[in-house]
Amino acid sequence: RPHREWPSDLLTPACWMLDSLAIEARMKTGLSQSQFASLLGVSVRTIQGWEQGRKRPSGAAKTLLAIAKMNPNALLAVAKNNHANSEKAGY
Repeated sequence: RPHREWPSDLLTPACWMLDSLAIEARMKTGLSQSQFASLLGVSVRTIQGWEQGRKRPSGAAKTLLAIAKMNPNALLAVAKNNHANSEKAGY
């Protein structure tokens, strides 16, 4: 049998990929943990748990993190729009 090289991303434990996703997504937005938590509607402890590998994001949270990583400006634009709308409504 010929020796087969496995791609390095297949050898990375899934929890490390999630940690990396949470950190990369937040870093690409340029937000602090507190700001990012507020934007996603989760606690700072949740963000810290994801980044430290103690917790795993749910399906919806994973999707938002992937969007933030791939297109941070899209997530920031939605946040800005939501903030403007809440100010108009007097929240």
